[in-house]
Amino acid sequence: MSKEDRLTFALRSGEIEIPKHGNLVVLRAVASAALTALAGERLHCEQSNKIEAERLDAQGIASQPQLEIQTANTVIVNTTRDKAETRGQLARGLSLLPPGAPLLINGNKADGIDSLTREIAGICGLRANISKSHGRLISVQRPSLLPTTIDTWAAAASLRKNADDFWTKPGMFSPDRADEGSIFLAEVIREGLAKRSGFRLKGSVADLGAGWGYLSSVCLEADSKITDMSLYEVEYSALEAARRNVRDPRARFLWSDVSKLKKDGVGYDAVITNPPFHSGRAADPSLGQAFIFAAARILKQTGCLLMVANRHLPYEAALDAAFRQWKPLRETREFKVMTATSPRRA
Repeated sequence: MSKEDRLTFALRSGEIEIPKHGNLVVLRAVASAALTALAGERLHCEQSNKIEAERLDAQGIASQPQLEIQTANTVIVNTTRDKAETRGQLARGLSLLPPGAPLLINGNKADGIDSLTREIAGICGLRANISKSHGRLISVQRPSLLPTTIDTWAAAASLRKNADDFWTKPGMFSPDRADEGSIFLAEVIREGLAKRSGFRLKGSVADLGAGWGYLSSVCLEADSKITDMSLYEVEYSALEAARRNVRDPRARFLWSDVSKLKKDGVGYDAVITNPPFHSGRAADPSLGQAFIFAAARILKQTGCLLMVANRHLPYEAALDAAFRQWKPLRETREFKVMTATSPRRA
């Protein structure tokens, strides 16, 4: 069962009760039968991942990538893989609540819900603790006074400059510094290898899976012939960080599920990407393959793709299917940079 199944079970069984009045805030909301049953004016869902937000919308549950609400009578937090991010969400949830109000925490054991339960139980009164489907749903009571630990959690999860002098925060991909794959691709761009091979950073350029803006920043600094740079990113918080990091007026920022991109207008002259390859904790090459096909759809017929990937990932067949021509530019033991031209049209 999934996270939302625990919540549905808890509400149906009566093991957890939610106050019937006042704002109900759900942070990192995911589509579930429980949320459908709770839907109404009092339900306020936040989901910054575009894919999850679209799943909520398909179920008729309104959500926002960033809630502005100031108070709540109940808060539900779905945990993430990043403990610092989750702690920050818990601190935020507690700050919305009055003393005595319930905070529900829903998470998988693989994401550290057991240790988190012990931590939060030492701060708040534990009302319920349901172990089900390789995870837990717990309910705690907001104390009258919040300890300084909560302030520490909030500070650790906040936006700050990283080692590369870019604004990031926990929960984003590689928040502490640019990942090695992006650095490798940046070297290819800065050294002119891509340009000598026929890849031209000019005209209208798209960065698929732009994250907090590292590669877009490199491209805009490397070539003045770029007329506009579109940053496509599934995670709204990363896109907001990119707005702060990429101040070039040629940049525009698009909260988007890249796999669903279609050609809009005349298309792009160039696409760059360092595609994701994990779904949860498991490697999933289909994500990067979807980025390759998306690039082929949005490029002009004369356009070109430049991408970096872990060397072991099987992207060559997708490149064959999506483009008439492609070639490797540089490889190491860990990474490969490839360029592709003449996109095939479905």
